[in-house]
Amino acid sequence: RAVAAVPDQVLFRGTRAAVLTVVGRGPEEIEVTEQVLTLGDDQLGDDRGVSHSILARAYLDAGDLDRARVHAVESDRHPHPWPIHADTWRRIDER
Repeated sequence: RAVAAVPDQVLFRGTRAAVLTVVGRGPEEIEVTEQVLTLGDDQLGDDRGVSHSILARAYLDAGDLDRARVHAVESDRHPHPWPIHADTWRRIDER
């Protein structure tokens, strides 16, 4: 469902899995997922919770615990978090 504009201006349309496959992990993941969150609910729909969950994990992996926690909390407010969301919370709580 999501449309993500990656830094080279190529548009990817498809599921959250397709976006993640193309984008990968690291700074690009944060940049693209932040862009995805700017989409309206009519475009993003249920992927909003997943996107916040992805950002929580990405910020946690980058060592930014505060931003990780903000996005984890926001993901909890929406349906369909990323399947490893519980593990992200566990890692946040351990720090």
